[in-house]
Amino acid sequence: MSRLEAVLSHYGVEVKPDRTTQLVLCPLGHESNASCSVNFDKGVWNCFSCGEAGDELTLIQKVEHCDFAASVVRLVEIAGEGDEPVRKRGGPRASLSGGKGYKPKYRRAVPPGVRRQP
Repeated sequence: MSRLEAVLSHYGVEVKPDRTTQLVLCPLGHESNASCSVNFDKGVWNCFSCGEAGDELTLIQKVEHCDFAASVVRLVEIAGEGDEPVRKRGGPRASLSGGKGYKPKYRRAVPPGVRRQP
């Protein structure tokens, strides 16, 4: 069971454990039709009705009206310690450095008087 699946189940949202991607009722709103898409492999959710989206920590913050630190504590209470680490916010593209294997599109400007070495 993924962390997102545990959090959704904790808030009373029925999920099908055999499917990695599915539509469920939004845990933030009172609706009768499933309009919230979840992907358990990526650990993300996106509600097409209210426009909210994020990961399991964002979901806890929205439902319980708390900050990031409190949502991490609450996640451990709901889903347990688990083997997978808590992901950094923003995913792999959030870093300006680009991470491993990053090749900048443009070279930085070289100040006048400084030679470029091949």
